Amino acid sequence: MGMHKVHGILEVPEETDCNGITSVNKTSFLSRSQSEDREK
Repeated sequence: MGMHKVHGILEVPEETDCNGITSVNKTSFLSRSQSEDREK
């Protein structure tokens, strides 16, 4: 029961929550990688 409170933010379905977090992490990771490549 406790897991739901920690996992589901603002009562958002797990699928939407996970997809939103992963998409944000991927975007920041990609932009970060591109920045490093440009510096080189």
